[in-house]
Amino acid sequence: MRRRCREKPEYLKLGITVCDRWAKSFSVFLADIGPAPSTKHTLDRWPNNVGNYEPGNVRWATMLEQRHNRRPDARVGRPWLGKTRVMRHGSDGRFVKTRAA
Repeated sequence: MRRRCREKPEYLKLGITVCDRWAKSFSVFLADIGPAPSTKHTLDRWPNNVGNYEPGNVRWATMLEQRHNRRPDARVGRPWLGKTRVMRHGSDGRFVKTRAA
């Protein structure tokens, strides 16, 4: 979580941070959020996926649950030729074609 906020360009661009309490103390983080229910769960920013890592905006989620929490659209193709398509995540997390952009 802290590494993502320091190193991932998309997190830096959006200004996503870890709240001071959690940045300073893992034990405080653990007391607030609790341990992961299983090894298949990772931390997810929810319900606001562009919000910060802070109490009330995180949950333990499976990868499938996290896929449903992503910003849904991506443009793919050859924009330098003016040819792109908007792709949307399907229920299994794969992109599916939706429309020409």
